[in-house]
Amino acid sequence: MLFKLVRRLPHFYYIRGQHYDSYLFVYYVNGGRSPCSPLEVITSFVVDFRAFLKMVVARFWNKEERSTPRWSRCKESTTLLVSQNNKRIIGGDDTRCHV
Repeated sequence: MLFKLVRRLPHFYYIRGQHYDSYLFVYYVNGGRSPCSPLEVITSFVVDFRAFLKMVVARFWNKEERSTPRWSRCKESTTLLVSQNNKRIIGGDDTRCHV
């Protein structure tokens, strides 16, 4: 009848002083299938592990960037310039790199 045995639960029922086992069956309808095949479990693990490694590398990389300034020798100054139309324009009047 296409039912699949999922699990046997020994001594699950206690009826009139005697223990009986229970059986759990499943029947997939409308083209359904098992939610977790071994291949899907392995694939999910690999994908999650890759995401974890990317997160660890990104955190390490960010920590390294914060410890040493990237452009420590360059000095940049910006000023706020006001035009005649009362619009604010941010521009740099002195941008230079000291070598």
